[in-house]
Formats: sequence, C-alpha cells, structure tokens
Amino acid sequence: MQKDILSIALLIVSLIFSLIAGCTVSGESEEANIDQMELLMKDAESRLFSIDWNSENPGNIRAQLSAAEYQFSIAFDTLSGIKPENEDDIRKIYALRTLSCTYLELISSMRELANVIEHSDNADYYAAYYEEENWRNEMNASDAALASARNKLHSAKTRINGINMNLVPLFMQADIIELKVKIEQMDNLMSNLAEEYAIAMS
Repeated sequence: MQKDILSIALLIVSLIFSLIAGCTVSGESEEANIDQMELLMKDAESRLFSIDWNSENPGNIRAQLSAAEYQFSIAFDTLSGIKPENEDDIRKIYALRTLSCTYLELISSMRELANVIEHSDNADYYAAYYEEENWRNEMNASDAALASARNKLHSAKTRINGINMNLVPLFMQADIIELKVKIEQMDNLMSNLAEEYAIAMS
C-alpha cells in the first residue's frame, strides 16, 4: 500500500516537473521568436536603406523592396500570433508590430517612388529627341506616381507618430525616433521634387 502511494506521489511530482519544464520551454520559445523577428526586421531595414536611388534601375529597386516587404510581412504575422507571457514581451511586440506596419506602408511609398524614377527616365529620353507630347505624358505619369508616393508616406508618418512611446521599451525608443527622422527627410525630399515638377511642367 505504501509503495502504491509512493509511486503515485512520484508520478504526480514527475508530472508537475514536466508541466513546469514545458512552460519554461514555451516561454523561452516565444521570447526567442520575438528576438528572431526583430533580427529579421533589422535585416529588412538594412536592405531598404542600402538602396542606391541615384544609380540602381527601377527593376532592381522593386526587387529589393519586394524582398524587404516579404520579411516585414512574416515578422508582423509571426508577432501577431505570439502570446506574450509578461509585460516586457507585450511592450516589445507592440513596438515591433508598429514598426513593421510602418515599414510596410513605407515600402508602398518607395515602390511608387521607383515608378517616379522610371517615368522620369522615360521623360528624359523623349526630351533628348524633342518628342514633347511623349515627354509631357511621362512627366504627368511621374507626377501622379509622386503624389501617390507622398500619400502613402503620409500614412506611414501618421502610424509611427501615433505610437505611444510610454509603451515602447526604453532600448527601442531610439529605433522609433530614427524612423520618424527618416520619414521626415523623405517627406521633405518629395516635397522639393513636387515643386521642381510644378516648375518644369508650367
């Protein structure tokens, strides 16, 4: 009888340890997933900001944008499926999801900017052969793409500016501020380009 009780007690203790070990592994796995998604986003971010807009052709730019978009989409979907087990993970996921959404909108803007470059290059070609009508058509198309790029950039700007910095981990706040600055710089450049288009087409 005592042996039976001892066996049952040992079984219960073993089960408890198994459950505790399972919870620990699960927690470590979720935290590891968050860290992996952060690294994936860092890689996508580097891909985005390594694009040389002055020398690369629009096709190459679009390919890099698509690759980065895929990475940010994976990160967002994965982070959305994670069940955080502590406040630190909740805050980190909040920041990373906001960043990934902002980057996805930023990529949409950059894709339109690639269209701007392509139509502008075509306009330069027609200008060289004094084909004014074709030049104007390409300039109009380029101007329309620029307007679309600015609208999509505004969406990215609104999203990142709407983040609650009180919920962002302290060590991630610099990333948020850096992205805000980059978006503001892009906004200024697009505004200047729009003014140049207005002058050229007047």
